[in-house]
Amino acid sequence: MKRTTGHKEPWGEFVDVKINAPDLLQQEIDKKPPGRVWISGVCDPYQPIETRYELTRECLEILVEHDWPITIQTKSALVVRDI
Repeated sequence: MKRTTGHKEPWGEFVDVKINAPDLLQQEIDKKPPGRVWISGVCDPYQPIETRYELTRECLEILVEHDWPITIQTKSALVVRDI
């Protein structure tokens, strides 16, 4: 993954925040048939920076509004905030 980011820092010492993720999800969700969404395919969705940006929470709200089933894989207690 690091080779595709353009970061010089060692893996694990940087975070890319995709601040437009909820907007993109909102634009695309009606174009797709509903299906289970697995959140955490590559990295934990509840990294400490999530407390600042709340992007996972916003995406979950969009998925719930559209009745999409969701599976969340995390080690973080922050998930309790969103259930």
